[in-house]
Amino acid sequence: MTTRRLFLWTLIIAAVFSRGSASAQHGRVIGANVTTSGSVVVYKGNLDVYGTVRGDATALRGDVILHRGGRVTGNAVAVGGRVRLEGGVVNGKIRSATREVRQTRARRVRHASNHTGRRVGFAFGWLLIVAITGFAILAVGGDKLTIVMNTMQQGIGKSLGSGLLGQLAIVPGAIAVVGLLAASIIGILLIPLGLMAFMFIVAGVAMFGFVAAATMTGAAMTGRHRDSTPHGAMLRAFFTGTALYLGLWIIAALFSGVPLLGAMLAAFASAVTFIAATAGFGAVLLSYWRGEFKTSASVSSEPA
Repeated sequence: MTTRRLFLWTLIIAAVFSRGSASAQHGRVIGANVTTSGSVVVYKGNLDVYGTVRGDATALRGDVILHRGGRVTGNAVAVGGRVRLEGGVVNGKIRSATREVRQTRARRVRHASNHTGRRVGFAFGWLLIVAITGFAILAVGGDKLTIVMNTMQQGIGKSLGSGLLGQLAIVPGAIAVVGLLAASIIGILLIPLGLMAFMFIVAGVAMFGFVAAATMTGAAMTGRHRDSTPHGAMLRAFFTGTALYLGLWIIAALFSGVPLLGAMLAAFASAVTFIAATAGFGAVLLSYWRGEFKTSASVSSEPA
């Protein structure tokens, strides 16, 4: 808030709550031979002053008009209007907030538009990152992705519970990394790198799990196509599921300017994405704990 606007609203509050003030709606006229006992505030109308206002003269959504012979001993303030001197005198300051109100509304509209644009751009950015990461996983680790999907299909509740436990273990895991590195002088110097590597692994596991969850969701939506190879079907399922999850965020971003609906859509998108990412995260941990990744690697390495 600028100093000018702060001063303006200070004048308004002082005028409204000052002692001996009087207020009226739909305009008021101070006659030529009338002297008020205090400030005057008018709502939704003009304040015509022919006499004397002992204090401030304030019009909210109207004009303060000082006619010939009119006098205001305090300040003249118009919010949503203007102060018009038509032969009258104002001993204090004159403030008109028409321009300030319009500028404030325009700034709010621009801010809301920019906020929505940033949210939509952020959603599209994540869509691109997830798409590139998922394509890379499908290219080099499609067999492991299938293992994680099978783990989720065997019990989504187990995967979700394992994901929650894994998330709770992130902070203790980071503390354990610091403790192990702090056991030696060289390790102390490597603590920042160790924490970065740990968080990178956690983020990679989480991304891998979300790609698996998105692919499984897309497979349920698209089904099987006779003309599709297994790799092509998985690729189609991945892009379909990713578009579904990220589409929720794009819709929430488009309606972010709507007070209640925007918050509800954002909460729904957050809940759905959290459940999918957590279930995928837990499925990756379960698959690794069971040794299924090692089994898959040994099978694939056997000569045909």
